[in-house]
Amino acid sequence: MHSSIFTAFIGLVATSLALPTASPSALPTTTNFTVRAFYASLAAPDAPVAYQQQSWADFIIDDGDYNTLCTVMSKPNEALYSTYKYYPCEKEDSDPDVSFSFRISKNFRELEVKKTWNSNGTYLTGFATQETHWKEGESGNVTVSEYGKLYQRFGMWNFEITRLIG
Repeated sequence: MHSSIFTAFIGLVATSLALPTASPSALPTTTNFTVRAFYASLAAPDAPVAYQQQSWADFIIDDGDYNTLCTVMSKPNEALYSTYKYYPCEKEDSDPDVSFSFRISKNFRELEVKKTWNSNGTYLTGFATQETHWKEGESGNVTVSEYGKLYQRFGMWNFEITRLIG
């Protein structure tokens, strides 16, 4: 009696562990990309009505095979950050199976980029997040005025996909 229960248990475990997996060829050849020419402006929330500005962000993503322009603009004095919404980057006609989108955290502390692509028939979505490390003042990368803040990042900003869904 105990041996039949044990055999049934082993059979149940064996079938439970037989999960489908993506083939190794479906994984990306590289999980790195760069953000360059990054500029963003966050409007001062307390600016007089006559001087209210739009917040915006504008940058280029380059993953070696694919380049795209990412841009977003808010309404005057509207927040640019998003907890759940990703802003889409421009879609390249040359590769319709690749797309990028992004979101900016509150207080502009992080930039998260989402890449979606088709790899041998398997759609994958990868996420990469970097802290912004902004610095105001002399030799900083943030310019402060009464109308808001201008953020600039010169050179390459390296990102690595750390979460992958597919």
